[in-house]
This record gives sequence, structure tokens and C-alpha cells, in this order.
Amino acid sequence: MEELGERKNSILGGDDIQPVHLRKPPAQRKIRPYDFWRSIGSPKFVVAPMVDNSDLAFRMQTRNYGATLAYTQMLNSNSFVNSKECRSNLFQTCDEDRPLFAQLAGCEPTMILKAAKFVEDRCDAVDMNFGCPQGIAKRGRYGAFLMEELELLDDIVRTLVEGLNIPVTCKTRIYHDFDRTIRLCETLYNAGAYALTIHGRTREEKGQFICKPDWDTLKRIKDHFRRKDIPIPIIANGGIETMDDVMRCLEYTGCDAVMTSEGILENPSLFSRNITTDGIRVNQIYLAGMLVGLAFSYVTYLVGI
Repeated sequence: MEELGERKNSILGGDDIQPVHLRKPPAQRKIRPYDFWRSIGSPKFVVAPMVDNSDLAFRMQTRNYGATLAYTQMLNSNSFVNSKECRSNLFQTCDEDRPLFAQLAGCEPTMILKAAKFVEDRCDAVDMNFGCPQGIAKRGRYGAFLMEELELLDDIVRTLVEGLNIPVTCKTRIYHDFDRTIRLCETLYNAGAYALTIHGRTREEKGQFICKPDWDTLKRIKDHFRRKDIPIPIIANGGIETMDDVMRCLEYTGCDAVMTSEGILENPSLFSRNITTDGIRVNQIYLAGMLVGLAFSYVTYLVGI
């Protein structure tokens, strides 16, 4: 039990052991985070990584309706490295599909870096999934089930920052304890993350236990990192169903951008309020037909990497 207690203190930063972000020097980023953010257009309207949904055709559809940053679906690093078929089926892009963040999941730093090497020349950043709360993430030891393993999170992010030529970002969740939340965020920041996406719910707040996202905590996180000598962009995530939600969240939290998942999956024209650039209102039937057409248009991008 003593060994377990020592491990818990090491993970959470107990009274006798300094948190990892205070024990290790800050990672050296290759560019200042906001210089990077401006280089990709300072995006505000972000399409989340969604398994089996965030494919090239869907991303391009959302870009046609106002999305200014999109993520690939989550890519399991072990499968991505070991299977050419997985790489061919799950990662497709084109010149117009930018800015693009490729999201990876896993718990082995060297394997994650190998996976990232396959995509670093075809995206703008690699994002680490430290926020998935589903049972498959628990069984696979990734996503939100790494949130307590701060030493490992530092190792993963630092390995990517040192080994890649593009920025590394992270997506995670909050705790009800704000100090614990900040300790998690500071670990990722100190390891070299260029931006953080924060889902305003805890790991347990899902399914029947889902609740409104905690915008007050998101606001406090943004204020915390705004005061840094080297600040980083903060993306708010969770509970965004309409463009009105987007604007309220931006105003209330002060975050740099807002990410939506289920809202934009239901309505790919969410960011444009269902209006085309020609001023024409579109409905779900039109959007469904458009997505089918885009899927056929981009079928030639199913090539292995």
C-alpha cells in the first residue's frame, strides 16, 4: 500500500512531491503558440474529432459552411503504425482540407511518435486525445483514463514536441476540483503543448450523467493561461448545439475558439446558421445529398501512407 500511496502522490502532486510541471523544465517549442495560431488563421469555429464521422468528405462539408479548423477522427496509434489498411481507411486529406489537426490516442510515447510521423507532413498539428471517457478508452488505456498519470502525459507530449516538426496540441477534460484541473493543464503546457482543448465536463459526466458544461471553469482556465509569459490558445468544448451557443461561449469564457461535435454532426451548416455563401437557406435533406456527393468526389484520396 505504501508503494501505491507514493504513486498517487507522484501522479497528483502530493504534499511531499512536487507536481511534474514544477520538477521538469519547460519544453522548448519551435514557435510561439500564438504565432502558430495566427499562421493558421486564428480559427474560432472548430469541428471535433469524431470516430467514424470526421472523414474527409464531412470535414470539407463543414468547411463549406463556416468551419475554420477541423480534426481527423481519433487514430489509435498502435493500429495506425501496424496497419497500412488502417492508415489508408482512416486518414485522407487534400490541399483544401486545411487547417487540419490529426488526433492520436495511445499510452506509449515512442509508438505515438511513430504514428505521428506518418501524418506530420500532411496536417498542421498533431493533437493528443486525453479526453475520451468511453469504456473502450479505459480498456485501451488512453483518453481521459490517463488524466491522473501526469508523468506519462508529460512524457508523451514532450516526446512529440521534441520529435515532430509541427506543433502538438492536447484535448482533455476538467475535474470538479479547479486546482487539480490546473495541475493537469499545467502539465500539458509545461511539456510543450501549443494549445489546449478543454471539455467542460468531468470524465464521469456522460450518458445518463451528462450535465451542462462548466463554462466558469473554462473561463478560469483561459484567464490562467492568458497571464503566462508565453500564453497558449484555449478551445472550449462541450454542449455546443447552435451558433448562438458558440457566440455565448466565446463571449462568456473568453476562449479563443469553440469546438462542437454532436451539434455539427447533426447540422454540418451549424457555423453558417444554415445559410450558404449565396444567401440560400439549406435543410437536412440538401445537406445529406451534398455529403454523399462529396464522398464520391474524394474517393480517390483513399491512398495508403
